[in-house]
Amino acid sequence: MDRVTARYLVETPLPVARAAEVLAGEQSSGTFVAVPGETAELKQRFAARVEALTELGTAAAP
Repeated sequence: MDRVTARYLVETPLPVARAAEVLAGEQSSGTFVAVPGETAELKQRFAARVEALTELGTAAAP
């Protein structure tokens, strides 16, 4: 199976690790809403994962 690697810059008021985890999970299905027929087993099998996280610090404004 081929792998796809992506890098994201995430700005969030949430803990960065949690936000990255949620984004990876949603990107696995390609949508931010439930897809008919998408089972927990299917999500787990094709789940994206966060392999590294580098916090860049805080910003004064968005």
